[in-house]
Amino acid sequence: MSDPRHDALRRKRYEADDLVGDKYVLVRPLGEGGMGTVWVAQDQVLDVHVAIKLVALEAGDGGGQARRMLEEARTAARLVHAAIVRILDFGVTRLGDPYLAMELLHGEDLADLLARERCLPPLSAVSTLLPIAHALATAHEAGIIHRDVKPENIFLATTDVGIQPKLLDFGIARFTDRVQRLTLEGAVLGTPDYLAPEQARGQKVTPAADLWSFCVVLYELVAGVCPFQAPGYYELLQAIVENEPVSLAERGVDEPELWQILERGLSKQAPARYPSLRDLGQRLAEWALSRGLNEDVTGTSLRRTWLREADVAGHELPGAADGGTPIAVRVGAEAGGAAIPPVDLARIPQSAARVSFGDDEVPIHEALAALAAVSELGDPDDLFARVSRRRYRVVAAFLVAIVALGAALLLAEAGVLVGWACSHGGVGSPAAGVRALGRVTGGPRSGRDRAATVARAWQRARG
Repeated sequence: MSDPRHDALRRKRYEADDLVGDKYVLVRPLGEGGMGTVWVAQDQVLDVHVAIKLVALEAGDGGGQARRMLEEARTAARLVHAAIVRILDFGVTRLGDPYLAMELLHGEDLADLLARERCLPPLSAVSTLLPIAHALATAHEAGIIHRDVKPENIFLATTDVGIQPKLLDFGIARFTDRVQRLTLEGAVLGTPDYLAPEQARGQKVTPAADLWSFCVVLYELVAGVCPFQAPGYYELLQAIVENEPVSLAERGVDEPELWQILERGLSKQAPARYPSLRDLGQRLAEWALSRGLNEDVTGTSLRRTWLREADVAGHELPGAADGGTPIAVRVGAEAGGAAIPPVDLARIPQSAARVSFGDDEVPIHEALAALAAVSELGDPDDLFARVSRRRYRVVAAFLVAIVALGAALLLAEAGVLVGWACSHGGVGSPAAGVRALGRVTGGPRSGRDRAATVARAWQRARG
């Protein structure tokens, strides 16, 4: 455990107006992170504000924190994603402490939101965290494990177009294809509430650990508390390893389908969880779509992001309880471009709910009929692309014709075409040259100036 007096001394090592990395002027402290202090700084080169993360190394550290910071910079630099904070620069201060320069975000982290609101409606919670699921899936596919997914590391950035969740702090992330350990033997990195059982046991960490932590965060955002509770650190680790999570229903949240998704993600054994965060995200997107949510908190289409070239089968439509038969709806086109199969409208109960389109409501029969009609033409995106390509070809042909006609007129004005017609077409007189020129340009030539031009061209061709 760190000494508070030592922590205070570390904070005093840097003050406002200090110069970091020869171009960043510290403006004000922004907060304390898991590995250091974050400052607002002015980039003197670009004249913009950035966030500077500083770590004051402790005596006897042996460079471990510096290596972690370098690992964080290299890790984040490999990841280009809207829901991952951008690392702009890395260096060492005049005192020998490593620093990271990051994009400056405005907003609040998920921990602050939970402290204020306690919880969110299930649909809002899923909408908020789906971009983070996509970011983690992207990181895992690049061979990177975050290992510390928690509300403090999920920032809800305010942008000109709305909210953009951002995943922070890859400080204790590591590459799955590396064997280097940056932690002390036996040390555990991560917040206990969100640790996966294999992390609590000190076993090898895989992307399944991030999947577990993500499910814990989503559970807390929906229920207001974490799925495992204990009075102390070690008791909490034991509960995570041995106890079953408390269901959402026991927490007063009546969402059995959502609980089924979370329950699998909170399986004690990693192989029993979802194969990947992309699979988990797809299941959450399907659940949200079945509840009428079409976009995540950033306004991104759930179908385009999660269900492209995937099937959504077996969703029970509203009204099935009245004796109707659930039908399977295929979203998106097959990989080969086949259309969505027709829907048997006769099998849908007449008491089914209505679908909202803006301010209008349409019976679900009419909506599915429209979907079936569109599907007969193929994938709408492919249709739009084909129409656009056809339009571009027509415009290009028209422009080429205009340019060719203009060039022909200019050459005719200079007498070049008449001379060519006389020398290559067997023309023996200016009149014949005029007729040849007429065939090229589409009409006869007349006028004193044009006749003189033809005569000069004919003389050059003969002589």
